[in-house]
Order: sequence, then C-alpha cells, then structure tokens
Amino acid sequence: MFTKKLKLLLSVLLIPIALLAQEKKSLTHKDYDKWNKINNVSIGENGSIVTYEVTPNTKRGDAHVEVYHKKSQKRFISKHGTSPKISYLSEYVFYNRKPTYQLTREEKLKDIKKEKQTKSDVLIYNVVSNKIIDSVIRIKSFKNPKKYDGFIAVLCDKEIKDKDAYKELDSLQKLKADLTIKNTFLVLVDLVKKRKDTFHNVQQYAFSEKGRFLFYRKDSEKDENNAGIFRINLTTKKVITIDEGKKTYKDFGINIEGTKIAYLSSLDSLKHENPKFNLNYWNNNNLITVVDSSYQKLKNNTILSQYKAPAFSKKGNRLYFYTQVKPHFFEKDTTVLDDELAEVDIWSWQDKMIQPEQNVRKKDLKEKSYLSYLNLNSNKIVELNNVDVATIYIDTEKEKKHIILSNSLNYDIARSWEYPWRKDFYLLNTETGESKLIITRGDRTPKIDTTSSYAIYYNVDKKNWFAYDINTGKTKDLTSKLNVPFYDEDDDHPMLPFSYGFGGFTKNNTALIYDKYDIWEFDLSSKTAPKNITKTGRITKTTYRLIKLEEERDKISYDNKNLILTGFNEVTKANGILSLNLKNNKIYPKFSLDNKNFRLSKKAFKEGTFIFTRQNFNEYPNLWIADNNFKHQKQISDVNPIYKNYKWGTVELFKWKAYDGVELEGLIYKPENFDPNKKYPMITYFYEKRSQSLHNFSTPTPSASIVNMPYLISNGYVAFVPDIVYKDGHPGQSAYNCIVSGVEAVENLSYINSDKIALQGQSWGGYQTAYIVTQTTKFAAAMAGAPVANMTSAYGGIRWKSGLNRAFQYERTQTRIGKTLWEEGGLELYIENSPIFFVDKVETPILIMHNDNDGAVPWYQGIEYFMGLRRLQKPVWMLTYNNEEHNLKKVKNKMDLSIRMMQFFDHYLKDEKAPVWMTKGVNILDKKKFYGYELED
Repeated sequence: MFTKKLKLLLSVLLIPIALLAQEKKSLTHKDYDKWNKINNVSIGENGSIVTYEVTPNTKRGDAHVEVYHKKSQKRFISKHGTSPKISYLSEYVFYNRKPTYQLTREEKLKDIKKEKQTKSDVLIYNVVSNKIIDSVIRIKSFKNPKKYDGFIAVLCDKEIKDKDAYKELDSLQKLKADLTIKNTFLVLVDLVKKRKDTFHNVQQYAFSEKGRFLFYRKDSEKDENNAGIFRINLTTKKVITIDEGKKTYKDFGINIEGTKIAYLSSLDSLKHENPKFNLNYWNNNNLITVVDSSYQKLKNNTILSQYKAPAFSKKGNRLYFYTQVKPHFFEKDTTVLDDELAEVDIWSWQDKMIQPEQNVRKKDLKEKSYLSYLNLNSNKIVELNNVDVATIYIDTEKEKKHIILSNSLNYDIARSWEYPWRKDFYLLNTETGESKLIITRGDRTPKIDTTSSYAIYYNVDKKNWFAYDINTGKTKDLTSKLNVPFYDEDDDHPMLPFSYGFGGFTKNNTALIYDKYDIWEFDLSSKTAPKNITKTGRITKTTYRLIKLEEERDKISYDNKNLILTGFNEVTKANGILSLNLKNNKIYPKFSLDNKNFRLSKKAFKEGTFIFTRQNFNEYPNLWIADNNFKHQKQISDVNPIYKNYKWGTVELFKWKAYDGVELEGLIYKPENFDPNKKYPMITYFYEKRSQSLHNFSTPTPSASIVNMPYLISNGYVAFVPDIVYKDGHPGQSAYNCIVSGVEAVENLSYINSDKIALQGQSWGGYQTAYIVTQTTKFAAAMAGAPVANMTSAYGGIRWKSGLNRAFQYERTQTRIGKTLWEEGGLELYIENSPIFFVDKVETPILIMHNDNDGAVPWYQGIEYFMGLRRLQKPVWMLTYNNEEHNLKKVKNKMDLSIRMMQFFDHYLKDEKAPVWMTKGVNILDKKKFYGYELED
C-alpha cells in the first residue's frame, strides 16, 4: 500500500516538471512585439538613482520609464514614459508620457489631423516623495538646468480651439485665448515655489548652465513687435528685454553664467531672397553690434551665415560665429514660364564632387559655413577657416591655442577610386589665425596633446605613428623601431592598412597608442622610452583597449588613479573590465574574462557608482550597478523575463581548415534539447567575420534583411556562421573556400541533414550567396539580399544614398578586386567574380530581396540576377519593398520579409507546403489586399 502511495505521489510531483518542459514555446513571428530593449540610460551625479526607458523592440506597443533607487533598491515605474532626465542634484526626474500606441493608431484610422491628435505630456517625479508632483500637457520639448535644481521649462504645442467655447468668450478673453491657440508657448515651472509662468510665441529657449537664468526667443512674421530676445531671472522672475523690434531673430548662444548672449537679427523676413543679418552681442545690459549687415568687418565676399548659431568658449573669452562665401544671386526672368526652363545636371570631368554627390549634399553645400571668433578682451575678429581650408577640428573648450585644419581639394577627384581618402593638414594658431601646412596626403586627423606642444598622427604610407613638435616644427618617428606592428596586420583589403587606433592622452600628457593586443605609452618629450603598459596582450591573445565613458566623451576614463580597460580574448571570444595601475603597470580584473561580454557605459562621478551590462547568447544585456571597486554588484533591470517561456538554444565556437589550409573559426547555433543523433536542417549565414560575437545576446526581432538566430533554433534549425578571409582579386572564390569548406566540416559532425542546407546573406553576404550557388549545387535553397550580380556594370555606378562613385569600393575596400576594369587582368577578375556570367550553372532555388530605394547596391543588380534566372526558368523570386532602403526600415515590411523568408526556407528545408505567393505569385492589382501567405494544399 505504501509503495502504491509513494508511486502515486512521485507521479504527481513529476507532472508539473514535465508540463513545464512542454510549456516552452517555439518563437513565432507574432512574438516579436513582446521583446523589449533599454534606451536612454542615465545615472544621477551622486549615484543615488538610475533612470532608463524600456521600449518594445518593434515600437508597436507602449514604452515605460523606470527609476531605480540605489539605497532602497526599489523602483518607480511609469507607463507610457519615455526619455527620462535626472535633475542636477537628483531631486527630480522629468520624462515624456506619450499617448498609448493603440490610441495613436485609432486616431490615425479615424484620419484625425496630426495637429489634433493626442500629444505627449511631461511628468515631474519627486525622488524623495516617490510620486508624480506635477505635469504639463501637449508638449513639444522640455529642458532642465545642467548645474542646479528646481526648474523645468516646457515648450507647448498650440492648444486646440474649441469653437463652441470660444464663441462664449468676450473680446479680451478671446485675445488671451488666441495667444495659446495660434502659437507655441513656453511654461516655466518653479518646483520649489510651485509656480508656473507662461510666455507666448516662443521658438527657442535655454537655461544658462550655472547662472540661474532662462533665455528665450520670440519670432513673428506678421508682427515684428512680438519678436525679440528675452532673459528671465529665475530667482526674481523678472523678465528683461535684450532686443526687440526686428523682423527676424535667429538661434542664440549663451555663456555658462548666463551673463552674455549672442544672436543674429535682421530687418528682412526669412522669405526674402537675400536677408541680411547683424551679429549682436549682449553683456549684462550692454548691447553691441559685432558685425552689421554691411559685412564691412568681414573679409571680401564674405557674409554672416544664418545656418549656425553663435557660441561662447567655455571660459567666455571668445564669441564664435560663422560666415559664408557670398552666394550667387540670379534675378528671375519673369518673361519665362517655369515649364520652359531646362532642367539639366551637367557632369564635368573637372568637378571636385560628382553631380550625384552634390545632389545628396545639396543642403550641406548651401549651408556650408566657416568659423571665426570675436576676442572679447581685445575686440579683435579672427578668421579660423575659409573656403581654401575648409574643415576645422575645434576643441571642446574652444580656447586652445592650436587646432587642426584640413583641406581635401587636391584629392577630391581621386576620391571616386582611391582609398584611403587623402587630405592636407594644417596647424592653426587660433590667437592669430595663421596656419601652417604640417602633413600632405594624410588621411586621419592628428590629435593635439593637452599642452598644445605636439600633434600625434598615423602615417598610412609609412604605417607608423609620428609626433609633430609644435614649438620646433620637427617630426619624430614614434613606433618604427619597436618590435610590433602598429598597423592592422590582419587586414585583407587591397589597400594600405589603417592603425589600431589612438587611446588618448593621460593626465601626465603621455600618449597611449594601440598595437593589435597591447597599449603603449609614449613620452612625447622623449625623456623616457616607449613602454608596453599592458604587457601580456600578445602573449595571451588578449586585446586591451581603453574605456571612454559616455559622460567623458573624448577623455580617458579613470577608476581613482587607474585606467579602466576592456580585455577581449581572441581564443575564448569573451571580454572583461579591468583596471590598470600606471605606476606598476599591473592589471586588476573588475570582471574577469568570462563566457560573457561586459560593457561599462555610465558613471556617477561624485560617488563613483558604475552602470554596466553583461550578456551572452542566453542572457539579455540588462543593467547592473556596481560600487567603485566593483565588489558589490546588483542587477537592476529585467526587461525580457518572457525569454524563459520560449525554446532557445546554445552557441559554440567551431574551428576547421579551409580548402587552402587556412585555419578558420565560426559559430554553430543549436536548438534547445539538441539531439546529436537527430538530423537537422541548417541555414548558413555569413558576413565577413562574426566569431567575435560568440557571447552576444540576439533579440528575436523581425528581419531587416537577415535571418534571426533565436527564431531559427527555436524552430528546429541549426545555424552556422563561418568567418571569411579574402585574397586580393578573388572575393568570390575566397567566400567559396571559407563557407563551403566550413559547411562540409559541420556536416562531418553527423547531425546535419546534407540534403537540407541553405545559404543566407545580405549586401556583401548577398553577393557571396549569389556567387556560391553558381559554383556548387550543394545547397537546397538560398536567400540573397541586395546582391551585386554584375561587377562590370556595378563598378562605375553610384551609391545613391551618399552620391559616391562605387569604384573605390571595388578597387580598394570591401569588394577587394584591386584593379580597374581596363588595366591588365582587370576585366577577367570582374567577370570571374560576377554571378551573372555563370547564372546558367545555378540549380538552387533562390529568394532575392532588393528594394527600389536601395542607396548602397543599385536595384538593377538584383534585377539583372533575377532576369537571368527567370530567362533560364530557374526557380527564383524577388521581393522589392517600395521606397525602402538597403536594409528595411519599416516594421510592417520587416514582418512581411520575416514571414516570406521563413516560408521559403521551411518549404525547401522542412518539406512544408509552399505559400501561394511562391506557387502562383501576387498580381499587382491585388497589392496591399492579398499577401499570398496561405499554404497550398
């Protein structure tokens, strides 16, 4: 009896476990909307709170804001919240509350005009009381001060007019109502005094960084008496008028203390064909015109630029402003109709920039501006750059004595075929405006040290780093005598290799430069010899790099007095966060190299609290918080708990030898509950090298162009991702050598169904897919996204998104041909690597995606390939998404591609029924009405 009861009890206990295992679901295309991502992460200056936004990955749903309290370890969650901002002293959190996704969708379905649709509000959360204390509705934007608390300024959209209620108002009430019905308005909220002030017809506003002032600008085309520049004293709420009465005011710049402002004004309307501007400078009730509309203080043929706002240097000693070359103005011939004027682009062999690039950059060319400044101590104007030396690299504080200029005019024509693109670099003395040529035919911008004594740069021709001594004008070689290369020793493009990069300048003004693995320290005065400060990188195959936290921009980040590093192990593909002591050059692990990838992104500088993420294929990169020494760590977000409900899988590193004997690596993704005795269908995806992503999480998401790994393995596929190395002139055969050899090596593991293997690639991967199926009949199906089919026709074409000629790409960069079409052996290489010339050899069913607004690979390349296969009556389909780019942008189209691509693969790899769109097609008349997803009986 007891035995029977025990058996019964055990069977009852085992049932939930079995059910739990069965409850795990395979991912479907309907599940993509359930997955979230983290955006807009911030940590308060004192480290007491962390804020972030949780957004549906597809954006087809509602986001929310979370505020994590470090001390209590509790979190405040607000539905529909986005874009949180923490006040300076962490007393408040401000964020948008958007209308629900469903409400916006319903309003669009009802065809409600955009201006009448529900708008966002701004909510004000009090950190201490842990509750919402105020809000402002129908907002366009909001700002809070950088260095003090207690205020928020909100720019509100004009209010909706209630016609019935408006009729009941008297004339005075109507005038007041009109102020908010006809124009945007600014609401200033004093959070301490609980007071709100409204300012009408505001177009621009800004808090001073330190001084307690709010500036705003009003414009009115109809009534210039309403236009002006104003300042509010936040302590007294007194408003002073800085300037008014002009027709037009343009964007302003203010100094840190809020005691100075600069702006452009004009007596002309912006509708005027040639409005003339004054540059105005106000300094505590003293208003002067720096440059008037005659432009006599500027150099010949130069005018003030209306397209960029003036700005002050950090210390406030310089007022920067922008100029332009006076444009050509043509009087319109009123005797000729517009439809009688010829519309023609004239291409000239002498153009520095070809017509398509000019067209793409039309706005930039029109608004191209040059930098000058007014020395506020000497009242002298200094021109820093002009049309002859066009590009300027200004320092963030805008007061360094020396900065770098560049000029590419001598090399612009050759940009169509040469790479790296060349420039001449100049050293500019910002105090005098005098410049000196220091580098010819350079490519990367030199970096000036903290004392303005040296300019550090990499010479791509000599493949070494150099330091230019600003005081003596002499150049010294930094790296050629060291025993390791500082150029990319693994680069397989037919071009000069780039460097591994520059780490920055230490607090002691030494320069940190990378080799493949290690970090080297250079004393620019040459008093001490260069030294490898990480030492073990090359020995252990670990790449060390400096971490630059987001708050510190270009500065090196320190943990107390130690440098913060990442270490990536080439063998295990894992990384860690480390600390380097510069005195003894010892490395201390914060997170040791593990089977995870870590990323350190934020730091509370007053308290030393860090925010980091960690991830691997089975762990989403949630947010973690750590103290200064990283001894105490805690996960603070969990945005995708649904992960546990779905069948997932594993990923592992795989090694093999290519046909030519080169050792290669790749990734194999396997389904959950993988059975080595079972035969699995396999999809092979590839793009250059991907093995370094071994420990990366992959979110289930609708496809912009490629297969989704979680979806594949959740639905019973094995996925293989091989690395590819290339030989100059033979990209097609190089891909075959690496990919097909890798597939055969995986087949030898015995769990792959050799009759059910497919290829999938996009762009460069799409080309290789299109090429490989002309060389072998091994694959049961292939999907090629945006493939180049004919290199002879693509070579001289245009990348329409950038307007650049494609030749440099074929000769020097990714395509790796290394020759022109017409030089000896060139034509043969272009033909050898073009799938179109071997399309008759294709026996593999192919799905192509190529979109009609592809700005990288011309649409006609996919058309050429499709038409060749169609002519030969090979099974081929092409998906062209209208007005879509190289990779899909619209969620509706991503969902459609995901469904069709997997229906295609399921049919050929799993013997599932074919959908109607594959068997019968979809007539153009049925577009957007019938999709043909239904499976044929």
